[in-house]
Amino acid sequence: MSKIPTIFGISMVSRERRRWLVVLCYAAWSLLILLGFAASSASARFILVLFAVFAGTCIRFVIFYRLAKDVVLPWQEATSLNTLWHKSGPDERQVAVRNAAYYRAYRVVAAYLFLIMSAASAGEAALMGLTALLFVLVLTLPQAIILWTEPDIPGEAL
Repeated sequence: MSKIPTIFGISMVSRERRRWLVVLCYAAWSLLILLGFAASSASARFILVLFAVFAGTCIRFVIFYRLAKDVVLPWQEATSLNTLWHKSGPDERQVAVRNAAYYRAYRVVAAYLFLIMSAASAGEAALMGLTALLFVLVLTLPQAIILWTEPDIPGEAL
């Protein structure tokens, strides 16, 4: 039985659809963070930031992590009971894709840290926004890079 990676019923086999998903998730998350910092009342700010944290957690674990796992580590039905008990780890290609994604992601994070240090004198609100974005990048960028760079899933792999 094949399993096509989907999010909200939309097939994520093509790279173009995965890229649109990454862009839309980051745009929605950024909008929530900006609204949280732009809110005038403390209670509205608290609720919006809390909602941004919840949305970020859902984006990270429900969308990016699960989909990146389905794209790089395609699900295969076990053919025997023995393979269910003795699962092998990822193969060399899967490890290489994962390591390359982490390498790229944390190079971006390191460059972003220099940006934060140079903008430290810009003000407290700007520094808080840049720091919130740093946490977003650290938590989701490796999976987003995998979704962004992996080619279309071939039909025979499904």
